[in-house]
Amino acid sequence: MEDTDFVWMVYGSASSQDCDVFALIESADRFQGKPHLASNLCAFIQNLLVQSGSLHSAGDKKISVNVGVLDKQTHKLSWAFKGAADETNNSIFYTYHLHAHLQKHPLMIKGVLPIDVKARTMRGLRLIISAITRTNYRVETKRALKENTVLSKVKVLRGIQIETMTLAQNVKMTLVEILKTIAFKVGHTLALHLFPEKELVTKEDIAQVFPDLATFLFRQGNATTVDLQKLDILIQMLLDEVDKMIQACPDYAHEKEFVNMCD
Repeated sequence: MEDTDFVWMVYGSASSQDCDVFALIESADRFQGKPHLASNLCAFIQNLLVQSGSLHSAGDKKISVNVGVLDKQTHKLSWAFKGAADETNNSIFYTYHLHAHLQKHPLMIKGVLPIDVKARTMRGLRLIISAITRTNYRVETKRALKENTVLSKVKVLRGIQIETMTLAQNVKMTLVEILKTIAFKVGHTLALHLFPEKELVTKEDIAQVFPDLATFLFRQGNATTVDLQKLDILIQMLLDEVDKMIQACPDYAHEKEFVNMCD
């Protein structure tokens, strides 16, 4: 098998440290309940791309592969192995052109999918908390993820002060990486509430709208206490938006997110 036997597209932020590749497959049926098979396929495609030299122009960036299914009628994603189909679909659609020098196939996605703000918010909260589980707030954040309600996630985040965060023992990620993840999801998710017509899909997009996040998004590693407090303020702003959603629909507080095992 060669890398020309399947369609793949490079996407994501232009300044990403990785080279994110999305490969299209015919069906996801054989992967249902068997995420290890999809993970193996991603690894196989990654190795194929490395061996073929198709992405040599990406330099020493690590190739990271995701796979999914394109609906042949709508020409939009119906399933993605890692992440939500709508978020992945739209990210590819908006950022494909940023990697024109790396593309070997045309953009197969023909438009964006509608944004489910409730679902995106739940996912955003989960990913923020998941990042924080690698810190001194490990116990309470793990508990909130296990409970998996919107309210439990809001409550735990209300009690966290980013400026007091330190790495937990035996964590391989750096605090800079953890803060980058938090900043990206805070900016992306908060923007869905403040600017309903504006979907921010790259670090550059988010930094333009929320300049206080730039230090974290670009892993500058020189964040001051003031920078950390500004990130804290944006997290609280996001939680205020979630509170508004709960006030408008009280049942939302107790909704539980269906979590993709690979997300």
